[in-house]
Amino acid sequence: MKSFPAIKMILVGFILLVGSIVYGLFYAGIPYQDPTATQQASWNFHSTISQIIWTVGLAMIVLGGVMALVKLLFRTK
Repeated sequence: MKSFPAIKMILVGFILLVGSIVYGLFYAGIPYQDPTATQQASWNFHSTISQIIWTVGLAMIVLGGVMALVKLLFRTK
């Protein structure tokens, strides 16, 4: 059986999406109501990391889907 990298990319993308949500909940969480400058800086830092991980995961899902579609449309028999 041949390995299909598009499926692996989609699976890794979903894992990154779930990981970014978990990271965001545990480290960034809900913004503080009246934060100090240090708390605000920490929340911004962790929120940005969570958003970057989410974006990379989404890009991998889209790229994997495009790869699968191209392979499906241009396959040879």
